[in-house]
Amino acid sequence: QRSTSLAPRPPDPLVGEWTKCKQLGRSWARRLEVLDKLNRAIDKCMAEETQDAAMEAMAALKDPKLPAWWDHECDFFLLYGVHKHGFGNYDSIRADHELLSVFATAARNAGAEAEEQFLASVKVADAGIVGGDDDGCGPLKS
Repeated sequence: QRSTSLAPRPPDPLVGEWTKCKQLGRSWARRLEVLDKLNRAIDKCMAEETQDAAMEAMAALKDPKLPAWWDHECDFFLLYGVHKHGFGNYDSIRADHELLSVFATAARNAGAEAEEQFLASVKVADAGIVGGDDDGCGPLKS
């Protein structure tokens, strides 16, 4: 029988104490929620019977934090990149020439200012000026 007690357990002999649980628990829970939503979105984008509806839903979403040139095709290819390279593998996603060309085309189609903004963001990322607080989960934040 399993114990339902919430009393603290002694540290696991192989793993030791999980010292970051209290500190990072909420961040990890948000990360799991994002991963679950991401998996469902990818399933809908990949299935022929739900692909059109998924694209329409992504087209209807517009986050003011995103660059003006970002469109639903960029959303789709970002999902594809996460599926291909894994969640949190920002450097691999950013280095993927297939994805980079989609993003560059979207920026170019939005005009010279948008293309400049995109190229500047690539230069900043290439210079390694990407980061944030370490939540123990990698560079992508949810």
